[in-house]
Amino acid sequence: MEEEVSLYDLFEVLSRRKKLIWEVFLVVVILGVLYAGFARIYLRYYEATATIMVNPVVLSGAVQPKDTYENLLNATIPYPQFTRETYLTMITSSRVIEKLIHCLDLSEELTIEGMRKKMKAEYDGNTNILKLIAKDKDPDQAAKIANCWVTVFTEVVNESIQTQFEKTINLVSVRVEDDRKDLERLAKEIESIKEKNMSPEEIQTEINEMTKIYLDYRKTMVELDFGIQIQENQIQKTKEYLEKENQFIELRKSILEEPIFMGYLLSTDRPIEPLSFSITTQELNQNYFELSKKLTDLEIALAGDVKRKETLLNSGFIEALHNEILKKQALVVKLREELGTLEKQYEVYLNNYNASFKKLDELITARSVWVAETNVILLSAAIPPTEATAISSSKIILAVAAVAGLFLAIFIAFFAEFLDKMKQYKKA
Repeated sequence: MEEEVSLYDLFEVLSRRKKLIWEVFLVVVILGVLYAGFARIYLRYYEATATIMVNPVVLSGAVQPKDTYENLLNATIPYPQFTRETYLTMITSSRVIEKLIHCLDLSEELTIEGMRKKMKAEYDGNTNILKLIAKDKDPDQAAKIANCWVTVFTEVVNESIQTQFEKTINLVSVRVEDDRKDLERLAKEIESIKEKNMSPEEIQTEINEMTKIYLDYRKTMVELDFGIQIQENQIQKTKEYLEKENQFIELRKSILEEPIFMGYLLSTDRPIEPLSFSITTQELNQNYFELSKKLTDLEIALAGDVKRKETLLNSGFIEALHNEILKKQALVVKLREELGTLEKQYEVYLNNYNASFKKLDELITARSVWVAETNVILLSAAIPPTEATAISSSKIILAVAAVAGLFLAIFIAFFAEFLDKMKQYKKA
């Protein structure tokens, strides 16, 4: 059965072991006092602070909602980014510390980790002002470390920005060159098609001229058909009129109207009564003659028009002209489709080239602005400190020693009580 431990029992243990508790507590406190005195005398160091202002390099390409290629360039080839966090990470990087050790000519005395323990960097609030704190037992050496740190960090920052810009510029330069080659290749294809063929506008002009000729011939054929139909109708009517007319007509007239008979009567001596004589004659029907002539003229004209129509139809000129028009129209459609497709591709390639070139120009301009001494500006150099600073505060050391001594004393007291009870249990 487990024994219950009351609060009274705990206080009773502490009361019985109060001498041990005080002894342990005093030993720990004395050790703390000794350590605080030792640290104050022998573990003192000097802090020198240099203050700089860093300019974050945060560039981004403008988003062009209608320009997918430019947005793709901005996404795949971002601008170099140097934020406050980037500077804070770089300032205690191995590269900076290596250069700092070389600058101080301490390569044989200190390692990178050893030098890092002497360095501390922190921002002044939410500003871009960065404090470079260097610690050393020698105040002059502390100031030298801080000032060399500023110089080395400025060099590393400019080199890093320069390197990143160079890599990005080289990458974009390759893209610009590829886009330029694509643009030139497409321009040569368009020029080659134009050299091998007439332009669609010139071919269309020829089509218009040929169409005019074709329409004139079609108009001529229509006029011939219409004229032939009219002539056939006129011939038919003329034949009908001609059938109703007689070729000759009989005329009865007095002999006095005939010169021969009149001369004979005048030459004879006998008295003759001319009025009692008349003669019957046949004469050519003038109307029949005119109709016959008209019919002949109409038949000749009809034969001419029919012959002309047959000649045009048998020559195949109209059909060949029509086929040539269709062929050229198909060629115009084909050329316009090919040139239209190539010109659209050319416009896309030209837009890509302009976007790449714009990106390259922006990067070159940004490099000339940011790769300079303005990225890290020295606000105040470090000066040798006049007062030393202990590694730890004496009050903190004493407070920690007191708390630790109290807990340790109580633990030892209960542990001693536990050992005594174990001995009693074994004897029983």
